Amino acid sequence: PRALAVAEQAVRTADRGAPPGLRANSAYNAGEALTFLGRYDEAIARFEDSLRICHEAGLRRTAMPLRGLAEAHGLRGQREQSRAAYEEAIEAARATDEPRLLSCVLVGLARLLLDGGDPAIGQARAAARG
Repeated sequence: PRALAVAEQAVRTADRGAPPGLRANSAYNAGEALTFLGRYDEAIARFEDSLRICHEAGLRRTAMPLRGLAEAHGLRGQREQSRAAYEEAIEAARATDEPRLLSCVLVGLARLLLDGGDPAIGQARAAARG
């Protein structure tokens, strides 16, 4: 798919010397594209890359990749990993005073909690997307 190809090109370009914030954002965007395509393992790896870059560079902008991790884990039916990532994303969004992002993360956590622990729901959503 074209969106993934563009996102991967952005990652390769950023990896050739872009500032850490741009590298982290490029990895995050690739993770989003992979999530949309139902390629959750690869998406998780990209979100983890984004998070690692943020930590290594001392960037506090970790709420976005954490939200991505939470979403991908939730879609795989990995509720505990999803919930932990959402909770960490909430803390990160509050620490950096990002109310719009905080709102998105809280909605994601609420959706996860409303699913009631049934892994079949996550699997059904994954099947519907793929």
